[in-house]
Amino acid sequence: MEFYRFYRDDWCENTSSLPLSIASFNNCFDDCNLALFASKKDQCDTSIRPGRTAGDPTVTDIRAIQYNENGIMFKVRHFEDSKQVPCRFNKKDRQIWTYDELPMMYSNLIPIKAEKY
Repeated sequence: MEFYRFYRDDWCENTSSLPLSIASFNNCFDDCNLALFASKKDQCDTSIRPGRTAGDPTVTDIRAIQYNENGIMFKVRHFEDSKQVPCRFNKKDRQIWTYDELPMMYSNLIPIKAEKY
């Protein structure tokens, strides 16, 4: 529905063309086997939560939120510039080390007691 509104309100007005009906638009979309995909999970968890130090913004301090393709922007005061919501990466996005790159944790092998076997 949003895609049709964009087509009708923005694209057709800019190109000075008559828009199709929503039924015709959906039929063309289905006939061409097109689909819009939205990722189920973002690359990172975004939240504004109580900060780690005093003075960090919290959810109750937000005065404006703007969603765009670059991320989520917010304002704590109306006259300030928008800031991007801090992004905390998931564990799976962290760097993966090879066995050779890992530092030695122990100088000798740790003895395993016989009762473990």
